[in-house]
Amino acid sequence: SEESLGDEIVTSARNKLLVIQDNVLYISYGHWDGSIQLSNNSKCISIYRHSNKAGSRITTANVSHDGTLFIIGMDCGLIRIFNIKPTPTYNTSSERSSSPSPMGEKTSILGSLVRPPVVNLSPETGPFVFIEQSSRVHSSGSSRKLVNANSNRSFLSLEAQLYGHCDSISSISISTQFSIIASCSLDGVCLLWDLVKKTLIRELPTVNKHHEHTPPFTSIVEINPLNGDIVIYLLDSEMKVGQLHLCTINGVSITTTRFYKRATSILFCGLTLFLGMEDGTISVLDSFNLTHIANLPPISNTKESPIAAMTCSDDFTKLISADEEGWMVIWGIDQR
Repeated sequence: SEESLGDEIVTSARNKLLVIQDNVLYISYGHWDGSIQLSNNSKCISIYRHSNKAGSRITTANVSHDGTLFIIGMDCGLIRIFNIKPTPTYNTSSERSSSPSPMGEKTSILGSLVRPPVVNLSPETGPFVFIEQSSRVHSSGSSRKLVNANSNRSFLSLEAQLYGHCDSISSISISTQFSIIASCSLDGVCLLWDLVKKTLIRELPTVNKHHEHTPPFTSIVEINPLNGDIVIYLLDSEMKVGQLHLCTINGVSITTTRFYKRATSILFCGLTLFLGMEDGTISVLDSFNLTHIANLPPISNTKESPIAAMTCSDDFTKLISADEEGWMVIWGIDQR
């Protein structure tokens, strides 16, 4: 994932999420012991003990935009909501320039800090502009070592557990603006939850799983921060046909479109919906009716590399995409 922080771009690795409060911190999961760890750019700060046994493994996770909630999905279908406790202020600015990335293990998204180019965009250049040659994010890495972190004062406190899925959780989206959580599992079921009451609201409409479709599904869900619309992507494991379904926050279907390429990430950005694809391309759609607008070419010219993460600036004028080879591109967006 990536987040824009002032004039810098902060990148993180697979199974590693950014928490931006008063400083830049990371929550990582998927460790060999099942633990959830909080770290800055140089060291592990705190550890939350979590089981790594079958039925308790974390399959996906997400952090709320305000940095107060950490939500995990597990292979048993359980969803857990944690409060992220306020953390002390660490001097991360000096560590950014002097300390190596705390990856430890080799990952497909390589973490570091990159300053984006500053370019004046012209209306004549069109809605999607390749701003500068793609830059690759490097990480020096380090060997695995023991860390002396405080595991007694955990940075997480368990707030609630959500029961409703019968298969492994594959995607979670959080909207603090509308106080909802959307979740998908490998059996193609997508559920909408009340973030305040921590209760199930409804099952969201998707494909008919009893006809023509066979789980497991590749499933991704994302909530539009502007109006609460929910987009669900499902790819049948046998037919290799992806369906993108758009519905309202009340579960009313708006439209459905088909894709014959596998999507790996989804992002709402203003009036636009971006689909990162397995072949490295990005499909650009109208976020209100899924009308196709354009296709952005792959980042790498040497081979196809799936889009691993996307984010956009707060003013919706820039899209930042990264692939699994570690290449990152900044695109200019004209929302008109």
